[in-house]
Parts: sequence; structure tokens; C-alpha cells
Amino acid sequence: MTTPKLTLYIGGSCRFCARVTDYLQQNPMDIVIKDVWADNAAQKEMLELTGSSQVPCLRMGDAYIHESLDIIEKLKELH
Repeated sequence: MTTPKLTLYIGGSCRFCARVTDYLQQNPMDIVIKDVWADNAAQKEMLELTGSSQVPCLRMGDAYIHESLDIIEKLKELH
């Protein structure tokens, strides 16, 4: 089984996003991080894919997780 490509959509000063990025600093992984508050194209992409503007959002292939603690749990499983 291969791990799907991971993309993490964040908002620059979002404290819940910081919780996830802090975890990633301690546990580096191959993951693309896009700041939807600083990058309009990333924001549009996330809205089109998920129908939501809620961050953080972890994209794993065709699946999406929006809650920071749930994201961290999934990253622990994949790490």
C-alpha cells in the first residue's frame, strides 16, 4: 500500500494550523503545505476541492480532514 500524496492547507496565523505545523516540525514528512490566507490560488483550489474554507485541511488523495487533532492522528498513523 502506498501513501497518498499529502497536502496541508493552512491559514498563516491560525492557532489550529500552528498545532499541525508544530507537529510536522517535530516529525518531518513529505507533505505540501499551502497557506490559503497568503495564496489566492491555493484558497480557490481548496474551496473547489472541499467546498469549505475551514483550515487546517489535510488532503490525502480524494479524502479531506479538517480538524487539527484528527489531522495529527492521521499523520501519526502515516509516519
